[in-house]
Amino acid sequence: MDPDFINDPYPFYDRVRVDGPLFHWQDYNLVCATSYDAVDTLLRDRRFGREQPDEFKTPPPVHLRPFFAFEHHSMLEREPPTHTRLRGLVVRAFTSRRIKALGPEIHALCHQLIDQFSAHPFDLLPAFA
Repeated sequence: MDPDFINDPYPFYDRVRVDGPLFHWQDYNLVCATSYDAVDTLLRDRRFGREQPDEFKTPPPVHLRPFFAFEHHSMLEREPPTHTRLRGLVVRAFTSRRIKALGPEIHALCHQLIDQFSAHPFDLLPAFA
């Protein structure tokens, strides 16, 4: 995967949105939605899912195999009941009490990152992310 895309995917997204809310991403050999409305519509339509049926699976291109190997284990790539089971485990780990307990650490990290900001104009997303 292109490191420039990983570091800042927005120029790529801007280019593909020019032709409309859907485009064929040749590297992945799939159609991608590029607008909020298109994504919202597709996610609400039960005819579409995350997992690719076995009969449609093809090996990913060599340069994308590390990405696919990582994504293969992502909860976001799973359909129920696997997603539901994994989500249940995650939800138990992130109770409101646990999130509140993380508050001081998150607050300190935010201040640490902000303190490193340039005194000159800069791009907030890469500086803070």
